[in-house]
Amino acid sequence: MKSFLRLKRAQAIAALVMAIAILATLVGLGLSTSIARAASPNGNGAQKVLLTTTNRNCDGTVATPPGIGGGTGFAIINKAAPGKLISNVVLENAVPNATYNIRLIQILPNAVDCQPYNGPGEATLTTDALGNGSANYQEAVIDGAKGAFVVLNNQADPGDDFYTTQVVNP
Repeated sequence: MKSFLRLKRAQAIAALVMAIAILATLVGLGLSTSIARAASPNGNGAQKVLLTTTNRNCDGTVATPPGIGGGTGFAIINKAAPGKLISNVVLENAVPNATYNIRLIQILPNAVDCQPYNGPGEATLTTDALGNGSANYQEAVIDGAKGAFVVLNNQADPGDDFYTTQVVNP
């Protein structure tokens, strides 16, 4: 009986350690614990949005032509307090050893937040030998922003190898 109780106690401690590790990882990535509300239908909390080769204008509308990227992935977009917009981007099976510019574009009532490359609001994601990579980017929420989306462009071929998410209301 004592060995059974020791085993159960060890399992409970292991579960607690795992829960703490997961929480620490989420906080370390800049994600709030509201990640459990991912893809919430009312737009509250973090939202997981697929990356596609859809070309988008700075206002989020679809443009042509589509990108040629062969990878897949997603971005988690989260509006965190106080006034912070967070994007955690994951790209898989893309161009190996490539660096992608990441832009988190906010849509305003009468304008857009569409910075040029190498400006504020940009980060990079570098893929490994398998074409996999991830990055986290944060910026201040612009007053009046009604939506946001993520854009990735391969620095070596920005006009053809790119990915975007749909517009979300974080």
